[in-house]
Amino acid sequence: MISDVENGIYSLEVRRGLDAKLITWIKLLVSKSVLWFIVLFGMLSFYLIVIISKPYSEEMFLKGFIPGYFALIVLDIFFTGLCFFVASFGKIKLMTSIASFLTGILAISPALSILHLAIIYDDSIYADYRYINGLEMQKLAKSKPDGLTHLLFEGFADFNNNKTLEVFKKEDKGEDEGFERTQNSLLEDFDNKSGGLWEIIYYYITLGQILDIDVLLNRNAALNSYLEFKYKKDSEISKLHSFFEITNLKSDKSYFDKSVFKKLKKDNIVGKNQLNDYSKFITSKEVISNLEQKLSLQNLGVEIKEINKLIYKEISNFGILIETEKMGSLNKIKFSLNGNAQSDVGYSGVRSYEFGEFSTNPIDIYDALKVKDGNQLWMMFLIYLIGAASKGRVAQGEWPGFYKWSDVMEDDIWRLRKLFLVNPFMSIPFMSLFTLRSNDLTLNNGLMKVLIHNLYIQDVIPKVNENYEPEINYIRKAYYNISKSPIIDYEVTDVVLRSDVYYISYLFFGLSFLLIGHFIHIRKVKP
Repeated sequence: MISDVENGIYSLEVRRGLDAKLITWIKLLVSKSVLWFIVLFGMLSFYLIVIISKPYSEEMFLKGFIPGYFALIVLDIFFTGLCFFVASFGKIKLMTSIASFLTGILAISPALSILHLAIIYDDSIYADYRYINGLEMQKLAKSKPDGLTHLLFEGFADFNNNKTLEVFKKEDKGEDEGFERTQNSLLEDFDNKSGGLWEIIYYYITLGQILDIDVLLNRNAALNSYLEFKYKKDSEISKLHSFFEITNLKSDKSYFDKSVFKKLKKDNIVGKNQLNDYSKFITSKEVISNLEQKLSLQNLGVEIKEINKLIYKEISNFGILIETEKMGSLNKIKFSLNGNAQSDVGYSGVRSYEFGEFSTNPIDIYDALKVKDGNQLWMMFLIYLIGAASKGRVAQGEWPGFYKWSDVMEDDIWRLRKLFLVNPFMSIPFMSLFTLRSNDLTLNNGLMKVLIHNLYIQDVIPKVNENYEPEINYIRKAYYNISKSPIIDYEVTDVVLRSDVYYISYLFFGLSFLLIGHFIHIRKVKP
């Protein structure tokens, strides 16, 4: 703009009949159109890559990172307006300096925002939302009392009461003096639905191996010398077990190298017989029709898809760590929400002695298992979510503690809001992550953790079950009936701050600078 005036190009254009007031706007619109087209093309390319590749955090890309490209357009309007305003005074060196400075700030703004927050943020507020999707699963079950999810909740809560798993005594060969005592002790544990044997059974269930419990128990040499376990025939089996039989993706070959037990990687999702393949299988018309017929259920299509959506959502927000120990807890799988609060998927009440003595490492007999690959990963998360619904503990005599639910908002919402408003460097990364308005707690707090650990922008308020009775038994119950779950529901608060504040501010100042600069420019170069 300045160079056109100095070189006489501007005057020449005016003499040729172009409107002096529109020349600059036309040039700006042409140059900005090219830039904005590149941004939109980048968004479309990014979107197609995500849709095709199906990454773990697909929802974070589709609802967070990709819409955040619009922030570049708004920032471009602001920076253009500011530079135009400065250029209207004819100060080309000053404009170049400001443009360079703003470009540098844009490049390092995420780092500066994090540094600023790390200095001023008091992270004494602690919140733990590990079990939110479990409560969403519970909500789904309550909304469909005659549906599949409700059947699964009740089936797991009563698993140790049904007789689908039978136990038989082995013959004493006289090689062990304490044979009868150990055998009777194990049998008593099993009949009483308590003790170390049931801890191991629950642990296998949490690994998604409900169809393989008899195999895993019988493959342990020490345990198999005393007892033998068998599932009943199909005609006598429970609806819970029937569900797992119907939804078992049978395969002559296992793909252990692509499974989550081998390594956490993209192949766990898109590999042969992995999560995506299993998801297509369990949501197929054939499987849904089979479930409806054999479990006497109706209209399962939508419900199965809702369950599938929750499972993918949970997987996308958690990392998986597998630890194999020679003694104690074998293959204990831990989940970490973006590097934050860890939670064992495996039944947390299990004790080291029973594992060391009577457990079987599923990896050692992987090919012999019925449930494996994507089938296992899907079931593992399904069972985790059902168990997670009951893990919010109610503190006796106090307001229920869901690991300090509600602390974020009850502390001081304005203090948290000021963290963003007084930090000018936070605006750019915040807009890039939260362009879309969403009240999705898991998504919002997951996106925020991309910037800084333990900074929450949203909170929940739990609804306590007045009929909840804490377990007196030293063995922590793995699953509850819905009517006895500690937390029956929750409400989600609004987010601390909406990105609209930043978008409106940048647009307002950017367009204001453009208009003011335009009038100054017209007055100075009036033909």
